[in-house]
Amino acid sequence: MYLTLADGRVVAVALETGEPLWERRLPGTLSPPAAARDRVFVGSTDNFFYAFDAATGREEWKWRNGGDVIGAAVDGDTVYFASLDNIIRAVNRGNGNQRWRKPTGTRPLLPPQAFRGAVVVPGVMPAMTVFAGDTGAAMGTQSAPGDLVGPPVIDPAVPPFRVAFVTVTREGIVDAFRPTSLMFREAAPGAVGALPGRALARERID
Repeated sequence: MYLTLADGRVVAVALETGEPLWERRLPGTLSPPAAARDRVFVGSTDNFFYAFDAATGREEWKWRNGGDVIGAAVDGDTVYFASLDNIIRAVNRGNGNQRWRKPTGTRPLLPPQAFRGAVVVPGVMPAMTVFAGDTGAAMGTQSAPGDLVGPPVIDPAVPPFRVAFVTVTREGIVDAFRPTSLMFREAAPGAVGALPGRALARERID
């Protein structure tokens, strides 16, 4: 388990015993950690985004941004992080090489969420902006009647025509949203062509 503390420490703790395994101290106020296999990712108000080795705490790489880093999400080999320069970046999980960067279209408030090839950035006006995880192409926005009090609750399966997103505002208003179409990560398969093999003559059985 990985924690970020108010005094600027990143701490790895053994789940079985609660014993600390390693810790690192960073400048600034830290974002919630995001873990993926052999990496732990943390953003800070020092405008850097850090990647650590999950087993040892060794710093693997870091990114300098134009604003405080709000947080990150990981999907496969890509990590997505948003910062207060209103930019979301997608980088390689292992080495930090940038894959794309896009304006968020909103003032980020909370860490992004990644699921099924999509990335959601919670923010202010609109409350949510959605990007394609592989290209960064904008997929849509969703407004809310006020500022979000916490991250949206998202069903990763995103079932069509059923409630898949729920938001709660500071005024206590709960909104539920449902997709009006299917979400495909790839194109639907085409029609089946001719089958291989040799056609046999029909036999009549009396």
